[in-house]
Amino acid sequence: MPKTIVVTGSSKGIGRELALQAAEKGHRVFALSRNVTSLQATSGVIPLQVDLSDTKAVQQAVNEIRA
Repeated sequence: MPKTIVVTGSSKGIGRELALQAAEKGHRVFALSRNVTSLQATSGVIPLQVDLSDTKAVQQAVNEIRA
């Protein structure tokens, strides 16, 4: 059963790999990062540009994910 997965720090490293693997398994993946350029052409991943130190930006991301 597909799940909605939110991955922070997903522009590189472990976060990126986790997002890609989850998307390959058919999950709905929201990839949060300050730099989403590297995620733009990644299929199955929904990139959201978010600075986690900005409370308003985090709330906007949560609203987008819930929609």
